[in-house]
Formats: sequence, C-alpha cells, structure tokens
Amino acid sequence: MKRFFVTDLDKTLLDDQHGISPANLQALHRLEANHVQVILATGRAYHDVSQHILQRYHLNLPVIALNGAMIVDETGHLLKLHALDLKGLEEALAMLNKADAFYLLYTSSGTYTHEVHSLMANLAELAKTKTNDPQMILQGMQIYYDLLYRYPLFLDPLQTKSCLKLEIVSADEKMRNDLKQMLSCHYQVSASYTLNLEVTSKQATKGQGVLTFSQDPHAITVIGDHDNDLAMFDVAGYRMAVANATAKLKAKADWISTSYVNDGFASAVAHYLDLNNGV
Repeated sequence: MKRFFVTDLDKTLLDDQHGISPANLQALHRLEANHVQVILATGRAYHDVSQHILQRYHLNLPVIALNGAMIVDETGHLLKLHALDLKGLEEALAMLNKADAFYLLYTSSGTYTHEVHSLMANLAELAKTKTNDPQMILQGMQIYYDLLYRYPLFLDPLQTKSCLKLEIVSADEKMRNDLKQMLSCHYQVSASYTLNLEVTSKQATKGQGVLTFSQDPHAITVIGDHDNDLAMFDVAGYRMAVANATAKLKAKADWISTSYVNDGFASAVAHYLDLNNGV
C-alpha cells in the first residue's frame, strides 16, 4: 500500500522566516527514505511554493495549492483546477470596496492585490490586533504591507480571468463574519490565520485535493495548524496537529506534536515512523 504524508506549510512545516529548518528538512528526507509520499497542502499559490520551497530545497513533491483550487503533481504537471465564479461575488466585492478593505485575487497567471485608499489606517488596524506597543505596531504595519503589496494591482476584479481564490484580510471581525455567512452557501470559505478569509470554489478544499492522490484513509496521514486543514482531517486515517494549532483542529487530532517553532513537524514524523516501524 502506498502511503501519503500530507503537511500544511505556514506554521506547520515552515518557520517564521518561511523556510524549512534543518530538522524538518531531515524529517522530509526520512519519509522519502521510508517510501512515504509527502504532499504539500497550502493556501499559497503554486508559483510561490515552487519558487520559495521546491526550488530552494531541491524538492520534487506534489502540491495542493490555494486550498485545493490548483493541484500539481511532483513533476509540475497540472492535475486539477477549480475556478471561482466572480460574478457571484459582486455583493461581497461591493462590501469590501465600500469598507476600503484589503483583498487579493489568486489567478492561474498570478496574484493581484486591491488598492485601498486609507492605506496607513488599515495597516495600523491590522497591526494593533497583535500589540499595543508603538514600535511593534510600526513593524507589524511593514509586515502587512509587504504581505499585501508584493503583488501587482488589478483594475476590475470582475474582469479577472480564471480566478482561483479570493483572500480577504481585515481587522473587522464583524465584517469577516458577515462575509462568511453571505458566501458560505455557494463557496468554500475557510481561514489560514485569524484576520483572513479564503474563498474558493465548493470543489476546492485541501481534503478534495488529498483524495486526488488516494481515497484510502488508512494510507493517509495529515498534519496542520489552522481551520483550513479541517477538510483534510476529514479524509485522513491519522491526523496530527502542531501545538500552536487552533482548538478546533486539535480537538480532531489523534496526536498533538510540539509547536512549529520547536520543529513540530520533525517530531510528528518521528512519531509517525515509530508507529509504522520506520527508520
């Protein structure tokens, strides 16, 4: 039986510098040596994963990108693409534009950002959700600016071709909740951290992505940290969470590892190989 080990990226496999620590990289190689197929499952775009993870660490791995909206095999061959119907999002986009909120569109050709008018005020609101220290707020504003404005601007989102994911970033919890309620009937809505919403086609989840590679729960082990990992927990035979995971994810986990800052991925691999008589 072919075995699969599916891992989330940010705050699971990756450290705070968005890299793979030596211990976690060694754990990936241990899985390979034991003939276990590793799959990366992430909300990130494939071109981002390819450039900053696969090429950087010389890895040839399948990727479930954009929470399952794009699925690519270990050779870089596209297996599945689930586009998002933006016409049905007109009300949500109007609400975002009226609120002058941040949002990103992930397409098959690249990622684009929406320009807000009250830039500094919006960045400050995001940063203030983490700290009250003025210096730390300024640092947080820079981090969010780099996150949101590293992509080119788009003019009319409704004219965007082949959109795969809409990501909303807002400090306004009520607006996030209202949008989630509005969109959940027709779209898959999840989150990869506290201040965002990720909107994809109903067919696009990490769980559906995992099923592309295997439909045997006994062959599938998964590890993650946030609620957008719940869908792959639903299809896996063995489920692990890092210690920094959300309460909802940890409640569904069969085993909880250490935090990502303490190489929780490597600890999870060691536990998995002990269970399966690996080396």
